[in-house]
Amino acid sequence: MNSVIVVDDEPIIVNGIVQLLREHFPELDIYAAYHAGEALDRMSRTKVDLVLTDVRMPGMDGLALQTRIVEKWPRCKVVFLTGYDDFDYIRQAVRNGVLDYLLKTEGEAAIVQAVRKAIDEYAKEFDADALLKQARDQLMLARASLHKDVLSGILNGDVDSEAAIAKQFAELDMGLDSKEPVLLALARLDEWQDERDTAGRTLLIYALQNIAEEYLSPKVRSRSVMLDKHRLVWCIQLPESARDPKSWQEAISFVHGILQNIQAACSALLRRHVSFAAAREPVAWREAGRKLGALRLLFTFGLGLGKEILLIEPPAAQPEAGSPDSSSQQLRIGRARIDELGMLLETGRRELFFDLFRETYETFFLSGEWEDRFKLEIYYALVTLFLSYLNRTGGADELEEKLPLSRLLRMDTGVSWVEAFGLFGLFAAELFERLERGARSRESELVGTVQAFVVRHLSGDLSLTRIADEVSLSPPYLSKLYKQITGTGLSDYINGIRLAKAKALLREESRRIQEVAAAVGFDADPSYFYRFFKRHMQMTPQEYRDQARRATNDSLS
Repeated sequence: MNSVIVVDDEPIIVNGIVQLLREHFPELDIYAAYHAGEALDRMSRTKVDLVLTDVRMPGMDGLALQTRIVEKWPRCKVVFLTGYDDFDYIRQAVRNGVLDYLLKTEGEAAIVQAVRKAIDEYAKEFDADALLKQARDQLMLARASLHKDVLSGILNGDVDSEAAIAKQFAELDMGLDSKEPVLLALARLDEWQDERDTAGRTLLIYALQNIAEEYLSPKVRSRSVMLDKHRLVWCIQLPESARDPKSWQEAISFVHGILQNIQAACSALLRRHVSFAAAREPVAWREAGRKLGALRLLFTFGLGLGKEILLIEPPAAQPEAGSPDSSSQQLRIGRARIDELGMLLETGRRELFFDLFRETYETFFLSGEWEDRFKLEIYYALVTLFLSYLNRTGGADELEEKLPLSRLLRMDTGVSWVEAFGLFGLFAAELFERLERGARSRESELVGTVQAFVVRHLSGDLSLTRIADEVSLSPPYLSKLYKQITGTGLSDYINGIRLAKAKALLREESRRIQEVAAAVGFDADPSYFYRFFKRHMQMTPQEYRDQARRATNDSLS
């Protein structure tokens, strides 16, 4: 669970609960809303996991708000807070599936306990045994295989005419509409190489598909396709009852937000890390192949390295050209191995790459079982792989000065396979160095952008969601990545900057303490600024100001 909204028409109650939750749950984004409309506006822009709301409010009451919440985020938990012990409301709330119902007089401990209960409920949403049983059942469904073939053909660019797509969809009852646009989300199994047996891998894939379906189905309809051993793609559309630009925008926000829940469920239940790259907007089916190429490209660069990442396609993402599959069994085996090498290069896993690289050389070039024409195609597939990465990262001219790049482009009779693969090894090492340097550069740029945004907007919205939107990352991934890069939590950095500026402003006698509080982001409730300052400095803002004044006078005397 990542985000909470507190809704009440009494600001003093909202601000008090927000302060309480920020103190007990610093890892959560806590938002304040002073009426139902403000809460719904926030939820149209941000995935929300828990809402604590007053029941009796002017305009839209808590029960009506709860109905709207379920429409926007079906898995969002709701806790009602009220000053009335009203049995009718309690009964209606239970019928509506409300998680909890608290009287405001029950105190802070009850509120904290209710939030902890909501967090626990998220953890218990899925039962691993039931998911695996469902996965086994799905293995028996032949129709899934036919659906996969159709979608794979479209995504590979084999079928691009609207008429052909419509005909196949109609014949197989795909559950998707060939005339409506489709939103793509690409998943990568970050630990695919641990699943050596086919049955175990297949079961894992189906379990992942079931988890995603559980999360996506309340809001959108979807079909998934396994592209290779470690990648799947989800094709997502709106239900027939909601097909308009506003519904699409809400659905896109929903999908982008829910992917982090799918990641968490896979980690907890399957003990596997999954990464996602999601499209920013839907496209026509005939454009789906190019859009998939663009998503695959996202995994290539700095922020795409590592495990359990979540990337949203930037507006200017460019598609990656695809390559047709070979009909030869030998070439299919060889190309699958090249894909595996590409995935390892793509994710910066140097040691595993070179292990598989040596195995590939021994299997295809030393065993004597492969014809020369197949060896040549595998060889040039490796050349293409390396050159593709080199072209994306740049610096081909610089590399030519260090290594004979031109020798890779043609297989002369005077060059042995041993010499050729020795060159491949040198180029691979150089590409890993470039990828790692690029990752460090992008990470440094990301940190700089985030920190500059914090400094510029210190008095405004510095929620994790707002900052993540600035750098086109999901909030949980930004939080994890920032701490991984800097060794410091993002909230700790923000608090440090706020504290430093507050201390500097407090030393200015002309500024009222309330003005200082507003300048560092506590304008909604200055009392929270007092608590924040005292917790970090062990003194109140006024005591700090008095101390600074005395120190100045002592230095002048």
